[in-house]
Amino acid sequence: IEPSGGELKFKENPVGVMTNTPNLEWHTQNLRNYLHVQPKQFKPRDYGEFTPMPFIQSGTSGLPGGFTAVDRFVRAAFFKEYINKARNEEEGITNIWQILNTVRIPKGVVIKESENEDYTEYLAGICLESRSFYFTPYENNQISKVKLTDELIEDGNVVVFEAPRKQLYYSLEGIIAHNDLITTIKEVVELLDDIKTTKKGQIEGENKEILENFDDEFLKENMSNIKELLEAIEKNKQ
Repeated sequence: IEPSGGELKFKENPVGVMTNTPNLEWHTQNLRNYLHVQPKQFKPRDYGEFTPMPFIQSGTSGLPGGFTAVDRFVRAAFFKEYINKARNEEEGITNIWQILNTVRIPKGVVIKESENEDYTEYLAGICLESRSFYFTPYENNQISKVKLTDELIEDGNVVVFEAPRKQLYYSLEGIIAHNDLITTIKEVVELLDDIKTTKKGQIEGENKEILENFDDEFLKENMSNIKELLEAIEKNKQ
């Protein structure tokens, strides 16, 4: 959908990539300037008696690297065209994030005339088949997922989902090797057992502070999964 002559017009997009400016026709014509960009490497070429060898990854030389809408359109179109095709939803979301990461703008590298930073506030992707929405805020690279279930549709109320904005990490070494993390998981399991019969307001100390940041129903539903994880970790330590 683009504004043209004071009207909003629906346009068929043959490339499958969009940006804000200029118009779609300009971008599709501009792709003619990048027909030499390719995944495969260039072949050696003779110049008199000298035959220079191409640099490694030479096929992508000439791909624009700036953050203008024009440069980002070309990069997104190239990566979308040649990235390995996804076989399922998980691979599809991975592909989307790989492509979007080539055009996302970090803070500080683009300053507008107003002296404000121009940056990519979030990345998002949707799977229409599963009705799943994937989201990454600027501050946290871990992908969050919300599924539009029948219950949400029938509920009729506005539901707000808060995506974690603090950077989250997953440490394989820590889970397998460090006893302090094992202890932490055990404490979580004990806390989950308490949740079954105890209200938040009746728990004091560190557990009270922990519970204020978690949803009771989510913890209850996932308690068995956490216990299974703990058992698997302890087996790996033996």
